[in-house]
Amino acid sequence: DDDREAQLDELRKLLEKSSDENKQLKQQYSEELELERKRAKARETAAMRAHQKLIAELEHRAKLAEKESSNATALSEALRGEVSHLSTRLTKGTDLLENVLEDDDFERRPIEVFLDEADRLRKAKTSQRLEKAERSLQRATMRKTNLAAVFAS
Repeated sequence: DDDREAQLDELRKLLEKSSDENKQLKQQYSEELELERKRAKARETAAMRAHQKLIAELEHRAKLAEKESSNATALSEALRGEVSHLSTRLTKGTDLLENVLEDDDFERRPIEVFLDEADRLRKAKTSQRLEKAERSLQRATMRKTNLAAVFAS
C-alpha cells in the first residue's frame, strides 16, 4: 500500500508539474500570439501609410503633369496665333510686292514715293492705335470716377 501511495503521490506531483508546464506553455503561446498580432497590425499600418504616401505622390505628379499640359497647350495656342499673324503679314507683304512689281509706273516713280507711302500708312496705323488707347483711357477714367462716387456715397 505504501508503495502504491508513493506511486500515486509521485503521479500527482508529475501531473501538477505537467499541468504547470502546460499553463506556462499556454501563457507563452498567448504572449507570442499577441506579439505576432501586434507585429501584423504594425506591418498593416506601415503598408497603409506607404500606400497613402504613394497615392499622394501620384496625385501630386498628376497635378504637375496637368499643369505642364495646360502650359504647353497655352504655349501651343500662342505659337499658332503668332504663326497665323506672321503668315498674314507675309501674305500682305507678298501681295504688296506683287502689286508694286505689276505696277507699270514702278520703274518711272522714285523709291522715295514708295517710302513716303509706307511711312504715311505706318503713321495712320499709329494714329489709330493712339486714338484707341485714348478711348480706353477715357473709359478707365470714367470707371474710376464712378467707383470713387459709389465709395464716397
